Amino acid sequence: GGGEPTVAWELLVEVVDYATRLAKRADVPLRLVLATNGVMSPDQARWIRDRFRAVTLSLDGPREIQDRNRPKPDGSGSFDDVMGFLDVLRGSRAEIFTRSTVTRSMVTRMTDMVEFFVQRANVRNLHFEPAFPTGRCLECLDDGAPAIEFADAFVAASDRAEALGANLRFSATRIGGPFLSFCGCSEDPFSVTVDGLITACLEVIDCRQPMAKRFIFGEYNSLQNHFTIDFDKLKTLRSMNVLEKQGCATCYAKWNCSGDCP
Repeated sequence: GGGEPTVAWELLVEVVDYATRLAKRADVPLRLVLATNGVMSPDQARWIRDRFRAVTLSLDGPREIQDRNRPKPDGSGSFDDVMGFLDVLRGSRAEIFTRSTVTRSMVTRMTDMVEFFVQRANVRNLHFEPAFPTGRCLECLDDGAPAIEFADAFVAASDRAEALGANLRFSATRIGGPFLSFCGCSEDPFSVTVDGLITACLEVIDCRQPMAKRFIFGEYNSLQNHFTIDFDKLKTLRSMNVLEKQGCATCYAKWNCSGDCP
């Protein structure tokens, strides 16, 4: 967490090589996965193709949607760069997933997006999420869609995806349950940020964030070479499941939504 990982290219190469050597020495399996915006040189794309077993690509749809939602710093579109990245990955062992952020103006295009991903981008693992009112989205005129509109459009897009042999998911549509918690925050969370913090939530990665006191429960001590963990916080996190939430007690969907995002 913390931004586009390929921007810190030298560090990314270093840690991947280090982890690979360490896993080989310890004779344990290593599975490397990456989330990226796909804007990089062909050489970098080939390096990723040869090392990562799963890549989640931030891609919002056809050219007109992608270029509007995800312009490069100079204002030009990123569509050609991302499609070039996909071209390099095709035929590799890496599983490819796309992650799309759906704004208000995109709701009516969700079925079109599915068709683009499957027929043009040749990707079948799709993930749509509505734009959340946070960060830059607070200043965006084209914000997230109303829940009912998103739900109706998602059902139609999901039907189209199934017809095309694709899998479309949204974090709140889990019918394969039951689940005690919405995410891993209340299970055994252990994600280390680039700053050495231990967080239970991949969206809380900075001590300055409002929810940091709740979700950041430890850190790596580089001088003593060990992790320090606040076990009282960890105990509280583990209690944030559907069995502990009074509002969930009589809800028919509690085993699927599990109390929603903590």
